[in-house]
Order: sequence, then structure tokens, then C-alpha cells
Amino acid sequence: MSKRSRPRLTVQLISHELLDEYMRYRNVSNVKLAAKVGVDTSTIAHLRRGARKNCDIEVAPKIADELGVPQCVLFVEKVIADWTGSNRNGPAITRKSA
Repeated sequence: MSKRSRPRLTVQLISHELLDEYMRYRNVSNVKLAAKVGVDTSTIAHLRRGARKNCDIEVAPKIADELGVPQCVLFVEKVIADWTGSNRNGPAITRKSA
């Protein structure tokens, strides 16, 4: 079985609004959460505003733990059957031209 057709386990954020609410409630900034869980600040920012839905399986429990909630409140596990590696982080970020 080639890498292109291998199933991949990932976790998906259930609601970016819920993540944002928990971060506000716990008074945790993007920078602080990113530093605590060991990811780039842009990763947290993309998750928080809904530009990205998928998260590394190792990172999701760290995010939930830092916010004091069970992982299943924020994330759901997904198996991507035909993962090719492209677009693995959710929808692409598009910017509107002025």
C-alpha cells in the first residue's frame, strides 16, 4: 500500500467558536496557548478563527488540557481514507482582494 492511499487518523475541531469561547473564558491568548502546546502561533490563530479545522493527533489533547476541558468537547477523531497529503490541514486560506 503506497503512502498516497494509506488511511490517516486525524482530529477535527468541532467548533472554532467554542475554542474561542474557552480561550476567552480561561483568559488564554493565541501566543500563550501555542507556547504551552508547542505549536506555532498561527496554528492556534487558524483554528480559533475557523480557517483550519484539522489538528495533529498529538496536539489536540494538549490544547484541551490547557483549557481544562475533555478533548471530546473540542475535537472529534476522523479517519481520512484516501489521504494524499494535500489539503491535510483543512480548507485553504483565501484572502479577498480589495
